[in-house]
Amino acid sequence: MTDMKYKFSRFFHMFEREGIVCCYNALTISTIYIPCMEFDKIKAYIAGNNVEYDDAIFHKMLSENMIIPYDTDEELLLEQIRSEVFNGVKIRVMVLHMTDYCNLRCKYCFIEGGQPENYTRKAMSEDVAKAAVDKFVEIVRRGHVENNAPTVVFYGGEPLANWKVLQKTLEYIQKKEKEEKIKFDKVIITNGTLIEPAMTDVLKKFGVMVSVSLDGVQEVHDANRIDYDGKGSFEKTINGIKVLQAAGIEPAVSCVMAKEGLDKYEETIRFLIEDLSITGMGFNHVSIIPGLNYYDPEYEEKFADSIIKVQELIQYKYPYVYERRMGHKVNAFIDKKLIKSDCTGCGEQISVSTDGQIGICQGYMGSRKTFTHTVFDLNYYPDEDETFIEWSRRSPLNIEECTHCSALAICGGGCPRNADMLHGSIWNVDSAFCHFARKAQEWLLWEDIYER
Repeated sequence: MTDMKYKFSRFFHMFEREGIVCCYNALTISTIYIPCMEFDKIKAYIAGNNVEYDDAIFHKMLSENMIIPYDTDEELLLEQIRSEVFNGVKIRVMVLHMTDYCNLRCKYCFIEGGQPENYTRKAMSEDVAKAAVDKFVEIVRRGHVENNAPTVVFYGGEPLANWKVLQKTLEYIQKKEKEEKIKFDKVIITNGTLIEPAMTDVLKKFGVMVSVSLDGVQEVHDANRIDYDGKGSFEKTINGIKVLQAAGIEPAVSCVMAKEGLDKYEETIRFLIEDLSITGMGFNHVSIIPGLNYYDPEYEEKFADSIIKVQELIQYKYPYVYERRMGHKVNAFIDKKLIKSDCTGCGEQISVSTDGQIGICQGYMGSRKTFTHTVFDLNYYPDEDETFIEWSRRSPLNIEECTHCSALAICGGGCPRNADMLHGSIWNVDSAFCHFARKAQEWLLWEDIYER
């Protein structure tokens, strides 16, 4: 070895377990597992001590950029990656708020909780919906990324409460697909309680994917998903799922893992998979809303543990099932592919209000923050909007605190809106997901070694 001096990379992290050190580069998602004794020797050598060490291990760590020459400027490397990753606003998703109305009063609803007291509820008109589709086509034409189908998401409130307009919108999308030679993915996010057999014919005809909000077994679901009379919605939601399945539509399920369901994750998983035959699901954190602050250490700890245990159960007993929250991170780790952002609002999405205003995030539907233009503004495009441009750069790669975290590459930065609600800016960290991301990262490291 020469007299060249070395240092550990700023992206280097080490984790010790049972006499083994996992050496990890949080930027490149590279791992090396070595005995603690060998790591101690290398650490001593880098510190300037004259010790014998394993040359092969040292060079392996050097090749994976865990150890780097002392005069290396890693900011240049980070800038290079940033320049490759961030290529402006590329809208691929449009969220259509078909209505502000909902037949349920879910206790943790960020739409309901974010509305001002004097807010007047509205339903989207056919004219607004068509104008939104037209604007989306224009936007897609300007910046569409190949191999990434543009997606229309029907959202609310409860979108099925505006069924007639929703149906007309699907017809119009089909018309535009033929005219523009663009294929759209269509997704509806519903509480499932209003689904009727006649609706399924329409959903199948237009190839609409369905995501139903179901928090788990009846005790868990009914704790928060209640109607205007305070009664649980479980039975109606289950009926909606069964109507979809009878028609040949296999819905995904979105589960909000509120405090009431954290200790019942196993019961929930078995119910969803074995009783309902659900193979696609996502477990979500409660959104940060005024008057309902779920951000506390106990909740965050249990949330992280429960999501990881869900993944373990799926991985070993139900390998044909995909859970997005952990599955997204598992795939990134296996493929060594950095997640630049965990939110389509970061440069990939427009959200359209019932009256046609265009904004970034549906979480601001009440305050209308970021909603500055409308679908009727002929010369307005998000790729020229400073706010959209700023959001497109919101990533752990561009947050100094995050670049020192072991979960840098697989985190995605959580929810910008949550960061804003908790700390006053999208450029702060989403504390509600930080703990989860770090625990998930460490779990991935040792899960990997156990499978070797």
